[in-house]
Amino acid sequence: MNEDDERLIRAIDAELRPEPMSPARRAAFRAALDERIAQRANPLRWLTPALATAAAAAVTLWLVRPVETEPVPLVVADTELYALIDSAADSEELTGTPSYLPDDFRAIALWIEPDETEP
Repeated sequence: MNEDDERLIRAIDAELRPEPMSPARRAAFRAALDERIAQRANPLRWLTPALATAAAAAVTLWLVRPVETEPVPLVVADTELYALIDSAADSEELTGTPSYLPDDFRAIALWIEPDETEP
């Protein structure tokens, strides 16, 4: 550092340095500071929010738990279900054509899975 830098630092230090405290004021300041430090060191300060968070998490997990229910008995056999979802069975009623696929899609389907009944 050169002389100008040291002069600048001394000027800033002189400007910002607080006035010296009287012994009584220093003792009161120190007592207030020790009290604040003691408050921050209190572990119970963080215990209440931690317990509240844990309780909220427990309630949330309890509310979203899977509820055990009895399985619904099957009223329709699997083969009947397949008949219900077979789109080719009633395609003429829905589309007005004998095939439920457009010509280009039908060509791709026949290329993947040839059907002997198709010309």
